[in-house]
Amino acid sequence: SANWTAAGASTANWSLGVAGDTFGGTWTLANLGNRVISGMTFNGVPGNTVFDIVSGGTNSPGSANGLPFSNVDGPLGMTVDALYSNRLQVGGVFYNDLYTQLGLTFGGNGLGGGSNLTFFADTDNAAADRGGIVPGVPEPGTWMMMILGFGTIGFAMRRRSTTARVSFV
Repeated sequence: SANWTAAGASTANWSLGVAGDTFGGTWTLANLGNRVISGMTFNGVPGNTVFDIVSGGTNSPGSANGLPFSNVDGPLGMTVDALYSNRLQVGGVFYNDLYTQLGLTFGGNGLGGGSNLTFFADTDNAAADRGGIVPGVPEPGTWMMMILGFGTIGFAMRRRSTTARVSFV
């Protein structure tokens, strides 16, 4: 875990930086350690940052052109799956172009020690004048799964309770 600064983000085992702006510049994730990195999650909430993935007329009001994750260069045989989560709501509406998290999963042999992954991904500032980042309300499907899960746990606990009888002779 590391926080983004003007110079990027880094730990003793990896570093992340962007050359230029995040719309046209390339990001570079470098594995500085000797362990394989199998994935990484970028959370924009602490920095009021969102990932903008859509261009054209379907984007959020005040949002310019977006650019979804695209792999530019990485180790031979490594695949990258990108998953955006936590849609941002603007004016009470979800537009499906702004997300606060980007999860990357590295397939093949992963990102080995001394290897780099170069990619494109656009980020924007969730400016305070647009409400900033407000925690989203879970979708109905999520609520249903939570209710079913808690109900199942409650039912299982109720069925497991047995009474012990003690007799004294």
